[in-house]
Amino acid sequence: CSLNYLVKGVQFELAILEQKRNAVQEKKEKVHTALVRSEGPEIVEEDLNLKDRLYMSALLRLALSEDMSIIEPPGKVDRILTPKESFVQEIIQTLIDRKIIKVSGKSSLDAFDIRVDEKGKEVVTYQVYNVKYEINMIPEDGDYGALIKRLMYPNPEIFDEEFCYEMWKKIALNESEEYLLYEMRKVGYDFTPGEKTYRVLENLLDRFSTGQIYNIIYRAVAYSTRRYQAKEITKIHAQNSVITSCELQGERAASENWNLKSFSRRNDVPQSIISEVLFNSIMQISTLGFSEVPTKDFR
Repeated sequence: CSLNYLVKGVQFELAILEQKRNAVQEKKEKVHTALVRSEGPEIVEEDLNLKDRLYMSALLRLALSEDMSIIEPPGKVDRILTPKESFVQEIIQTLIDRKIIKVSGKSSLDAFDIRVDEKGKEVVTYQVYNVKYEINMIPEDGDYGALIKRLMYPNPEIFDEEFCYEMWKKIALNESEEYLLYEMRKVGYDFTPGEKTYRVLENLLDRFSTGQIYNIIYRAVAYSTRRYQAKEITKIHAQNSVITSCELQGERAASENWNLKSFSRRNDVPQSIISEVLFNSIMQISTLGFSEVPTKDFR
C-alpha cells in the first residue's frame, strides 16, 4: 500500500510537471507568433527625425548590451532613462510605433502576458520595463558599429533651436513634477498630479529655471506642512494647497522681482539619461539646463 501510494504521488507530480512544460511551450509559441506578426520592415537611417535620434541616443546609452546586439530591459538598469515612468513609456512606444526598435525574442517569457480581450480573442502583451529590444534599422553605410556610434552620439548641429527649446521645456516639466512628488511623499502626502498641476508648472517654466522651481516647491511643501502640524488645516487641505502656493509664489516672485535662488539637484532625485544627452551632448549647456530658464537663445 505504501509503495502504491508513493508511485501514485510520483505519477501525480510528473503529470503536474508535464502540464507546466506544455503550458510554457504553448506560451512560447504564442509569444513567438505575436512577435513575428508585429515585425515591420527595417527603417532606413535617413528617415529618423530629431525626436527619434534623441530618444535612441538616450535609450542606447542607458541599456545597450556590451556586444551591441540587445537593448536590455530599462527596468533592469540602475540608471533612470527619464524623470517619470510615463515619459519612459512614451519613448519606448514612439520607437516601437516608428519600427525603429522591436521587442526581442530573447526576452524573458515572464515579461509577456496573455489575456483575453473583450471580443474573446487572446492577446499577447508585454511589460515595457522588462522586455529586451533590438534595433530594427539599416545603416546608411552598411556598417552596424558606425550606426551605433551615430545613434549614441548624434551630431549636435542637426538639432535646431526650436526642437531643443521644446525638449528643454518637456524635460524641465518632468523634472519639476518629479521633485514635487519627491517632496510631497517625503512628508507623507498622497498626491497625484492633475491638469492644474501641469498648467501651473508649465507657467512657472516660462519665467523660472528648474532649480528655481525646486526652491518654490520646497517652500510650498514646508509651509503647508507647518500649517498642518500646527493643526491649522487638515492633511488633505495641506497637500492640496501646495500647488496653489507654488502658483502664488511664482506670481509674487515675478511681480516683486525676487532674487530667487536656484537649488542644486538632489542626490535622491538624480539626473536622467535623456536630460544628460540633451543638455550635455546636444545643446552643450551642461548644468545651465537646470539653473537657467528655458530659452531658444541658448547658443
